[in-house]
Amino acid sequence: KIGTYTKAVMAKRHAIPFYVAIPLSTIDWELESGLDIPIEERDEDEVLRAWGITEGGRRQSVRVANPGSTARNPAFDVTPPELITGIITPLGIFKPRHLWKNRAKLGFSGQA
Repeated sequence: KIGTYTKAVMAKRHAIPFYVAIPLSTIDWELESGLDIPIEERDEDEVLRAWGITEGGRRQSVRVANPGSTARNPAFDVTPPELITGIITPLGIFKPRHLWKNRAKLGFSGQA
């Protein structure tokens, strides 16, 4: 979920086609842009701390970041369409800009 954007940037930089595979259930046809997607922020302790075993054999969470440091921990990133060669769906591969045009074929019948 995190890292798709970085991989897409590197693929573009090195002229490597970049495809993403998605289940249709993850598409929110009501949104006009990926920039409108609400991104859940997870607990910063997931990236600031790690679990270890003490010399006495007890499990303990320890901070691995500098004291006073904060962190963002988004649940996923959004990859701009210009970095994506194609979107792989159960119904075929679509160019990012063509996905919306084929929404009826992909199962969306509402008005957006």
